Amino acid sequence: MIQILTFLFSAFISSFLLLLSQICVLFLPSLFFTFSLFRKQNLKFWLLIGFVFWFFDIIWILNAIKQGGFPTWVGLICLAALSVALSSISLLPFGFLSNLFWGKIPFSVFVPSLWVSVEFLRIEVLKEIIPFPWAPLGIQFLHTPLVQISEFTGVWGLSFISALIGSAVLDSILKRKSIYILVAISVSISTLALGIMRGKQIEDLIKKQQDDQNKVKVMVLMTDFSREEKWKDVNLVLKKQIELTRSALEELRKEKEEEGKSDKGKSDYYNDFVLVIWPELSFPVPFFNLWSSEIRKITSEKVFLVFGAPEFSGKGNFYFYNSAFFIGKKIKGVQRKEILVPFGEYIPGGIEKLLENFLGDFLKKKLFGGFFEPWGGKREIFEIGVDRKLNFSVLICWEIAFSDLVREAVKEGEDFLVNISNDVWFGGRWGEMQMWNLVILRALENRIYIVRSTNKGVAGIIDLVGNFKADDNAWYVLGEVGPRITKSICTIFGDVFTYVNIVLCVFLLSWKIKNKA
Repeated sequence: MIQILTFLFSAFISSFLLLLSQICVLFLPSLFFTFSLFRKQNLKFWLLIGFVFWFFDIIWILNAIKQGGFPTWVGLICLAALSVALSSISLLPFGFLSNLFWGKIPFSVFVPSLWVSVEFLRIEVLKEIIPFPWAPLGIQFLHTPLVQISEFTGVWGLSFISALIGSAVLDSILKRKSIYILVAISVSISTLALGIMRGKQIEDLIKKQQDDQNKVKVMVLMTDFSREEKWKDVNLVLKKQIELTRSALEELRKEKEEEGKSDKGKSDYYNDFVLVIWPELSFPVPFFNLWSSEIRKITSEKVFLVFGAPEFSGKGNFYFYNSAFFIGKKIKGVQRKEILVPFGEYIPGGIEKLLENFLGDFLKKKLFGGFFEPWGGKREIFEIGVDRKLNFSVLICWEIAFSDLVREAVKEGEDFLVNISNDVWFGGRWGEMQMWNLVILRALENRIYIVRSTNKGVAGIIDLVGNFKADDNAWYVLGEVGPRITKSICTIFGDVFTYVNIVLCVFLLSWKIKNKA
């Protein structure tokens, strides 16, 4: 009996310690930043800790620069410069404004709102200067039930909770009052309960949709070409993707036969509508019409293909776009990339002029790229189906990471989103997983299916509660998407939660300055 009790007690302690360690890991970034407020710090301190954080968070930049053919020392300079720039628009303003608030106002009152405001400033307001929506503090809750509240607040609500816990712990230590941490825990438990209940509601809606006849089968391709392979032999790249697609469509046909819903020997791959999705620039050269006969061997009246390719467009003055094509028996639509990757696809204005003067136009493009033009026109809405057509929009590469762009696409009435990407530039798992996590977050914020195809990286199908179907050991992922079943508060009203926090910060700062005077 004693042995049994000892075993149960040790099992309880082990489980408790495991849970405690997971909670500590979740709040580690928040505790790190908020405990830096233990006393007033100068701006050099904030710039330094921001530099350290960003340096290690985006260290994959070294691989990206190396993929471009540059030596390691160039990558280190770029990584250091970007880390300084990101620290200057994140931890530096946070530290500066914290010093203004520092005093009578408890940390747990102003820090969460201040952090959300500064994070919003970095990711949304200054994206035209430094377009880098990486590492919102709240993304640490991505794989917890708490993430379900992002439907109401966006990722900003998750960042608020994280900063609230950290600052409440600091208040409890400094003021020797447990009320701060108790209030923070109460708020966290309440939002966690809301997240659990809301997640369950959405899962029930998904189950009710399982018998919906308007669903579309999707086949998501995941290729593994190196940068050199992709651009060296177009025929090899195309042949490989067609072979993988045929294998996947044949697997779908066999599934139908086993279900007794398809006749053997039928010429079409599949009875229902099928959307095949290839990665960004899966056709690495323009003029893909030269190979259109090969591409159309896998399409039919019910099998459609989305793939990425460069595109020349215009009369007289030609423009070169990074585009996504939607085709069946003929081209049904084209979506061009709106937000280009700096230095990879374009060179920022002032720097471009400087490089042209220093290197010349040809050498500048040879070294830095900069060939693509950003698309500033209307976003395309594609449709697939007969009776109840499903609408979808395509976001190319890192466009999926920008919450406002995703929200604008979803507002048009799309049933699901397609994201095509070429993640070979990350050069490793660290950057690839950061991008994948942002894709999951966008699906949760907008309660919409996202189907993602990529070269390297993670490809898969994400549902409305963040569950995903992905397989790193497979060349393709098969699944289905259906009509949209709900619209989120975040989609309808945007960043209202953030605006409330900004107003609160302005009010508190005005009150503090007035009292000081």
